[in-house]
Parts: sequence; structure tokens; C-alpha cells
Amino acid sequence: MSALRQSDVERRSPRPAPVPGAPSRGPIHVAGMARAGTSWVAEMLRAAGGFVHLNEPFNPKRPPGQSPGILNAPVPVGYVYVAEHNADVFRPALHDTFRFRYRHLAELRQNHSWFDLAKMAKYSSAFTVGALRGKRPLLDDPYASLAAPWIAEEFDGQVAVLVRHPAAIVASYRKLGYRAHFRHFLDQPQLMADHLEPWRAEMEALVDTDDRVAQVATFWTMLHRVLADMVDRSDRLHVVRYEDLCADPEGEYERLFTRMGLEFNAAARAEVVAGTQGSSKNQSHSWRVSRQGGLSRTAFRPMDSKAMISAWKKTISPGEAARIRVITGSVADRFYTGADW
Repeated sequence: MSALRQSDVERRSPRPAPVPGAPSRGPIHVAGMARAGTSWVAEMLRAAGGFVHLNEPFNPKRPPGQSPGILNAPVPVGYVYVAEHNADVFRPALHDTFRFRYRHLAELRQNHSWFDLAKMAKYSSAFTVGALRGKRPLLDDPYASLAAPWIAEEFDGQVAVLVRHPAAIVASYRKLGYRAHFRHFLDQPQLMADHLEPWRAEMEALVDTDDRVAQVATFWTMLHRVLADMVDRSDRLHVVRYEDLCADPEGEYERLFTRMGLEFNAAARAEVVAGTQGSSKNQSHSWRVSRQGGLSRTAFRPMDSKAMISAWKKTISPGEAARIRVITGSVADRFYTGADW
């Protein structure tokens, strides 16, 4: 955590801190940019037990999103911004989601392939068990990152905001052939008005560009500009760097668990060890049977965590790294020093 400002961990807030001895009982949310490692962090958190895992219900793509049985609200764009202007749309749906009330009819009206039925059976069972055993929601969803402060306040939750080096994100998007979609931001008038209007022209110029380095690096900058502002305004959002978790998995995860009000028990410790001593060549986004049971499609695989810290340097040239640093520096300097480049 050495590269983070102390204020990123112990932020000033106009609201009083939660009363000691009365920890949050609402959802735990793992947020951050897609490809930042949110699936890995969620997998480590859920190993402690007592959670129902919710995998990207705010993702506008199907799967994993567009499942009204899980979240019965329209999600037209990724990184949807939720605040008072649209709270009434999401409040009842999330009330059901976080109380594990699966909406079977809504799901069947929209999705009814064999895969959909299998997914419905999985989540319906998980919701029933979660409700009966008093489990807690674990929202594993980067696409809900800009809804994180509202969700945490409304439902008494805590948020781990995962930050990953911008050059690593560019490298990951390049490897997978991904684009960064600025329409997620530009098509949300309230988000633009509250946070991003001064950079509208810059984003519009990159909507259809073939310059993926500039596109992804600028997207990283815009998203983290908003997230940094949200972190400063809420004592429920906790910044953690991907690279710190990779460098000292046991120590940093124990600190993260403590900051989130969770017990870093023996099961969680064992999962952290097992999840950080695999091969760095593991593939992403393949269907598999989850380590916790059930069909899963997440980006997490056991990995050699220390090798991942600088893996981006294999595919990002020094010139590209310098360019990424220039593009992202106004925000990235908050989280990374020159030694990280």
C-alpha cells in the first residue's frame, strides 16, 4: 500500500464512521474496472464462507447479466451510475436481490434456454439457502462500480475498490481484443453532469478510434477519476491495489478483510495460498465448475501472483508505457509512483 496516499485508506468523511461493534451486515461489493482482478478478490472473500456470490448482475451482456431473476431492473449500459436520479428504479430490485428473493416468472419471461434453466436452478437454490441460513450477498461486479456508494449506503454495505495499473489493463484488453466503450459514460446524462462533462470531447473523439492504447488508457482515467471522487466521499469504499495483493497475498488480504469488517479465517487463508501459487499461464473466461460449486464463468484462475505484477511489460513497449503514463497520470499518480512504471 506504500504508493497510496494515507487519505485513500483513512479518508476524511463528512459522515461519522460506523460505530465499533456494529459492523455492516449488508452486501460486500468488489468493484473496479473490468479486468482489474475483481473475480480473484471475490473468490478469496467468498472462501471465508457465509456469502451468496452474485456474479456481475449489472453486466449489460448476457451472460452473465440480463437475468431478471437475480436483478429485476433494466441495465442499458455498463458502469451504470446510480444515485438519487434513478434510485427508484434500482431500489426495489436490489431489495429483492440482497434478500435473496429470486424472481422466477421475470426470469422465465426473458430467458428460457437449457442454459438459462440451469442458471435459474443454481441461483434459485443459492438464494433459498442464503435466505434460510442468513448469508450475506457478495456482489462481484465491476459494472456496478459507479453504483457502489449508493448501494453501500442504501443497503448497509462495504465496497472493495480494486485498482490495477493502467498499463496492465491496456495489456489485458489487447490480449483479449477488447475495446473500451465510452458510450457507457456518454449515454448517462447525470453521470456526465456530475463528474465527466469537462472531458466529453476527449471521449467522443475516441469512441470509434483504432488507437486502442489511447482508448483504453483514457477509459481507465475517466473511470478512476469518478471512483477516486467517490472514495473521498464515502467511508464505505476501501481502495486496494491489485499489485499489493499480488506481492503479499496473505498479508494484504488479511488487511483487506479487516478493513471490510470480515474475519480472515483459516478457510480464507488457505484459499489465498491456493489461489496465488498456480500458473501465470491459466486462461481467462472459460466455463468451469467453480471452486465453491456450480457452473461459473469468471476471470479468476489460480495464478502465480508475483509474476502478474509486471507481466504487462512483456507486451507493452517502453514507448507505449510512457504514453500510457502521460494519458493516465492526472489520476494514476494518486495510486502509482514512478517506480511502478
